[in-house]
Amino acid sequence: APEAAVQGTWKFTGLTANPGVTITGSPVPISDLYSALVLTAPCAANITLTFNAGGTMAVSVPANCTALNQSVGVLVDQYTGFSSGAKWSLSGNNLTVTRASGGTQAYTYEVGGGALTLVGSDGATTYTIRLQK
Repeated sequence: APEAAVQGTWKFTGLTANPGVTITGSPVPISDLYSALVLTAPCAANITLTFNAGGTMAVSVPANCTALNQSVGVLVDQYTGFSSGAKWSLSGNNLTVTRASGGTQAYTYEVGGGALTLVGSDGATTYTIRLQK
């Protein structure tokens, strides 16, 4: 079942934006958000995302992991919609995340070789998220 392929704990390995987005402290738009985040907060390389059976999500961010005076968890939620308390569901090749605070973000997804790739858009920017088991 598709849900079984997505369920489990995944480690973030990439987050890109096309076109790039301007983030706090950056004088120019950035396309490789993951590398920028890990550069400013190396602990971000240890963030995990768990897709639980039953459609709930959990995000694990190392304690005291901050970048640019913001919690890395807040930045992850801002750009992906992923947070503890969010919900997820599948329909065809689409994965929909419903934020704990409301609102949804739709992604197309692909699973293979121990990797999960999600591609979604906020209307102006397309985000590609890469996760590894």
